[in-house]
Amino acid sequence: MKTLMDMRKRIDEVDARIMRLLEVRFKVVKDIGKEKRLLGLPVRNAKRESEILAKVRECEHPAQMANIFKKIMSESRRLE
Repeated sequence: MKTLMDMRKRIDEVDARIMRLLEVRFKVVKDIGKEKRLLGLPVRNAKRESEILAKVRECEHPAQMANIFKKIMSESRRLE
């Protein structure tokens, strides 16, 4: 039987993986921002954001995941 400490350690491991993946995402976002500026495109792409949120709705916890992804996209726009 797993103890509370074991479960918290697992959460810490998952959080570290999420942070590493977000760092990768944000690096790509910066590159996208550069490309958009070169092409004269706006930062926000509502169609693309809708496509991402549609995928999120297919997961086990869609409401929570949608909230998280809305925040990720908001912060991504700030980096672009």
